[in-house]
Amino acid sequence: MSISRITKSDKEEYIELAKEFYSSEAVLHKIDESHFGLAFEEMNSANPRIFGYFIKKGSDTAGYILLAEYYSQEAGGRVIWIDELYVRSACRGGGLGRAAIEEIMGIFKDAAAFRLEIEPSNSGAKRLYQRLGFEDLGYSQMICQKHKI
Repeated sequence: MSISRITKSDKEEYIELAKEFYSSEAVLHKIDESHFGLAFEEMNSANPRIFGYFIKKGSDTAGYILLAEYYSQEAGGRVIWIDELYVRSACRGGGLGRAAIEEIMGIFKDAAAFRLEIEPSNSGAKRLYQRLGFEDLGYSQMICQKHKI
């Protein structure tokens, strides 16, 4: 397993994977497909607010991971938000998700914390994240979203 930064030449492959993810059981609702292009442009901008990496199994793309970075007073420093982690169904169960997160934690080793959210019924994802040291925060999240479908 390896990860590689998503670059400007990877648009079609990234959008294909994002469509797969948003058609999977891991998400609660669909999003406007224009958001895939917006995210791609942001991760390849001069000052990106999100970072994208392909998850590779050999030379094959097995999935992707999207990250955002912010500062948290509560955490005492830089926080890496794992916004999306997607591993294709044919590639699941072999430790790729775990290895990808461990690789990200190595790349961003100076981060004070890593955060993510999961769909409540995704017990497999929850077990994976708990094995990696993630804990329930007990917070209820809210959003005021500009882009509605």
